[in-house]
Amino acid sequence: MKYRGCKTEWDEIRCWLRADIGQVVNVSCLDVFHHLSTKQGYIYRNCTAAGWSDLYPPYEKACDFGNDAEPESKTTYFSTFKQVYTAGYATSLIALITAIIVFTFFRKFHCTRNYIHINLFSSFILRASAVFIKDAVLFSDESLDHCFMSTVRERD
Repeated sequence: MKYRGCKTEWDEIRCWLRADIGQVVNVSCLDVFHHLSTKQGYIYRNCTAAGWSDLYPPYEKACDFGNDAEPESKTTYFSTFKQVYTAGYATSLIALITAIIVFTFFRKFHCTRNYIHINLFSSFILRASAVFIKDAVLFSDESLDHCFMSTVRERD
């Protein structure tokens, strides 16, 4: 005997259990959405003879996690990330310059192994300097949203 109604369906976010034709099914927003919003919303679908209807309202509206709040949190995250790696590179740069000064000025430390280390430290200093120069050139304009800016030109 063939079931007449809507079969269980996964919509990439929630599982909609099977229902009879004419039945309206509602589900609440997932618990994970409560971290993004305090709103407790519900999503509805109708079971018709043609199958499941579209979601009403969409997840973005019902669970209140639309695109308007997302860029700010991503921008804040990337800004914090940039500050942390800048502090790390600055600390590393200071330590490397100090080590090179110590190896250079104290005659007791002059040996082949330390000359190799001085060259290694110099390459790390150049790398950190390149990162600082890149940040100064690319991210000097604070008004631009660099996280969502594309360098590839899209065709019309």
